[in-house]
Amino acid sequence: MHAFHPPGRLRPRAGPLGAVALALSLAAVLPSARAASGSALPTAGRRLAGTDGALLRSLSSAPALLRRAARPGDGLAPNDSLPRPGWWNGACDGGPSGAYPGSMPNGAVFDGLPSCGPGPNQGGADHLVRFFAGAWGEFEWECVELSMRWMYQAWGVPPYGANGNSVVANYPMGAPGYPALDRIANGTVGHAPQPGDVISVDNPSQFGHTEVIAFSSVSSSGNGWLKAITENWAPGSTGWVSLSVSHWVVSDNIPGDEVVGWLHDPGWSLQAPVIWDVTPGGDLQVKDTGGLAGPAVTVANGIASASVVGGEGHEPAPLVAALTTGGSLIAGYLLPGTPLRPVASGVSSFSISSGDGWTGQPVLAWTTSSGALEVAAGNLRGAPVTLVRSGVRQVVVAAHSGTADALVGILTGTDRFEVAEGNLHQPLTWSTVARSASAIGLAGGGDSPMLAVEAYLSGSSLYERQGTTQPFTRLAAGVRQFSVAAVGPAALPLVARVSGTGVLTASLGSQPPVLVSGGVASVSAAAGPTDMGFPMLTFLDTAGRLWARQGTLSWPLVEEAPTAASGGGSDITFS
Repeated sequence: MHAFHPPGRLRPRAGPLGAVALALSLAAVLPSARAASGSALPTAGRRLAGTDGALLRSLSSAPALLRRAARPGDGLAPNDSLPRPGWWNGACDGGPSGAYPGSMPNGAVFDGLPSCGPGPNQGGADHLVRFFAGAWGEFEWECVELSMRWMYQAWGVPPYGANGNSVVANYPMGAPGYPALDRIANGTVGHAPQPGDVISVDNPSQFGHTEVIAFSSVSSSGNGWLKAITENWAPGSTGWVSLSVSHWVVSDNIPGDEVVGWLHDPGWSLQAPVIWDVTPGGDLQVKDTGGLAGPAVTVANGIASASVVGGEGHEPAPLVAALTTGGSLIAGYLLPGTPLRPVASGVSSFSISSGDGWTGQPVLAWTTSSGALEVAAGNLRGAPVTLVRSGVRQVVVAAHSGTADALVGILTGTDRFEVAEGNLHQPLTWSTVARSASAIGLAGGGDSPMLAVEAYLSGSSLYERQGTTQPFTRLAAGVRQFSVAAVGPAALPLVARVSGTGVLTASLGSQPPVLVSGGVASVSAAAGPTDMGFPMLTFLDTAGRLWARQGTLSWPLVEEAPTAASGGGSDITFS
């Protein structure tokens, strides 16, 4: 069954107006609102508010309690970025003086957004609340309440009049106080709902349904699946709903239902962690649950080493590359029913990276046992591009944009650290970064490749710089192993290092180093390229346990695997 709004109970606005007057004044209050039936949705990428500056995205006229999603350094955990709503009394507003006494969480939670109940379809009844004085009223616990609560807390969108099937169509285009959103029609080629997007579903009930997308795994050909969070779905529902995507058409697979379209906020993004480890027995396990908690899935066996990175724009599914115990390199996307494919044999080292933005494509580079450097760019299934290099013993890649552009760093047999940037299908020009290095690190350049983060070890001294023309800074001595990442559009350097005595410290930009842990064997640093690109650290301790942290560098650690031979972490940043 679907959530609905009983006839005659369209959300009222605060004030002395009666229900009839409210219905008549809807066009005046929301001049851009329109009914879902018979309305044509704009094509993908078209903004609801123009770029002429008429709409203030800062919401300067909105109440002070409006907030956007968490930003790095604001003290909020990224996977619980929304606080409890200020108008609630107790969990799900079910406290003694709450608007809905006796209500409780259904179980589903997305980015701090809980699904609550019971709704009318679960044996409950509607209870009117207002998010702030003068706000359009919402009914706890209808499906629209959850979508409006999400848009208000995460995007700064004040509530507006709509049923489930008209949440998308009724968005107040260009109205003061409403941020610019994209409205995307279902079936638009090249666009699938992303986490955080709000969808509308039409059905014979005349009220329809609305949901917030929580997980998305859709291939570049427009096929895959989605998971959404909602309220008032059916008796016993936890609040989770599964949807399928076929050739860019989204469906909840219920006869009579039609997904109309969805709202997307280009100014909001979500970084979901991906944790992986290789067990002592050679099993590659990946944890891709949308948070640091949850079970791991075995992806491959007979693995000596591996790397898993977020897919970013070209393909949101994580990318996996692994070196088998026999020296074969296998790679592919982490998609149900999609096995990893052989790429090359006789491989001694490798590195994988995804591209940024919708045009970004993955880059997989490796060195052979003879020291030759080879690279595959694009879908990881085409013939590799053999670069005219030899005598290479380590490679690192950090794709930043475009379909074939990448940042590539190599450590030669003569200890030289060299970097090239450009189209991998054309000859590259290499620049010497350092003439005496024992290990190298490279991270993408945010909005510009000129902001790339480069680091290397010379002896036990760690050197780092941001920007290809800046001088290197000697960060620390006595370093055994390190990892670097670039945080956010400005590519703020995240540098994690393990001392010879196993002490792990990390620093973000110019902030003082933070002591993370002792007894550490190795560390991996990661971050997203957008404003929500929270720092992420994973490390293997000397007892073989894998730990992770996402958020500010002082947030608690989470044990990910009790026994591992190696491991690390990455992220998927949806935006």
